[in-house]
Amino acid sequence: MLLFTKLKIADSWGVGLYGRTRHTLFENCYMHDNGVDGLKYTTLDGARSQTNNSFNHHSRVVGGRYNNNGKRIIGDGIDACDGARNLVIDSIEASKNNGNGITIK
Repeated sequence: MLLFTKLKIADSWGVGLYGRTRHTLFENCYMHDNGVDGLKYTTLDGARSQTNNSFNHHSRVVGGRYNNNGKRIIGDGIDACDGARNLVIDSIEASKNNGNGITIK
């Protein structure tokens, strides 16, 4: 079990989840002022593989703030552009980021 409460000023992501993670929970975290994204979901191989083994499954982000990210390049509060399945995001604040509050594609 990992416990994060406040992550600030990382050169890239506050937290990066690569493929093959399961059942993660981020609850009431404050991820801000990071170089790129506050919270990043990504596959192991740059989204090339679409198998069930290359994704973050059943992750939840509940409460918390994901603000002022993207200090180095465009960054989002939460970026799930190529690596999350069954992702639940509930009751968060994602504002004043250099990119989007939340990106899912």
